[in-house]
Amino acid sequence: MRHFPIIILTCVILSSCKDRKVMRYHPVAINEFDTCKSKDCLERAIKSNPKDVRAYWTLGTVYQADKNYEKALEILTIAIHLDSSYNLGFPYRDRANCKNNLRNDTGAVNDMNEAIKLNPGERYFYVDRGDYLFNLDKFDLALNDYTKALTIFDKHTSARLGRAKTYIELKRYKEAFDDYTQLTDTSEYSAYDFYYRGIAKFQMNDKINACKDWAEVSSVCQEAKDSLNKHCGNEQGSPLTKGLPQGWRT
Repeated sequence: MRHFPIIILTCVILSSCKDRKVMRYHPVAINEFDTCKSKDCLERAIKSNPKDVRAYWTLGTVYQADKNYEKALEILTIAIHLDSSYNLGFPYRDRANCKNNLRNDTGAVNDMNEAIKLNPGERYFYVDRGDYLFNLDKFDLALNDYTKALTIFDKHTSARLGRAKTYIELKRYKEAFDDYTQLTDTSEYSAYDFYYRGIAKFQMNDKINACKDWAEVSSVCQEAKDSLNKHCGNEQGSPLTKGLPQGWRT
């Protein structure tokens, strides 16, 4: 009988510890697939549980990173069919990226529509859809998406770059120039961003700096080279590569 209080006390302590979520710090068991990142591990996870949405989505992103877009699209489609609301639209975003790389921007827009329905406050979704709409020459719709992203976060560089080049396509050069003026850091510029900025500067009568922008990227952007040859003449000089971010040509 003298042992009963000890037993009771032990049970109380265990119960109390469980209430305070001790398991969070000292788990009794960990699923071996919970932290899978490799293809082999993820494929085993799927074999173990064919309804493991996380494993399908993660595996899809692995194939996506490897630029095997056909396989990534197949795997991501399975994840979406298992749970279309999983992770608030990001599987749709990843599948849209695959479709874009497979030259299916219409399909990419459709996927981003679904992603935005699930997560209307995610600014990256609007930028992505804006990019795909831009590729389809739907500039007014693209402009709306880039602007929406900027209303969520006004320092989103990709959104401002997207809007600036869209203004160029719509021949709204002053608004494009104003957006480029706010982007003093060119580390996220692509070759085409320098090309488009050159157009904005040229249209705002800043020919010298327009020619500098085109010269920066004339070796990798045919449109910039053509503009340089057409408008700059003796002012074009040689391409100015000093100060460009490392790896910008890729």
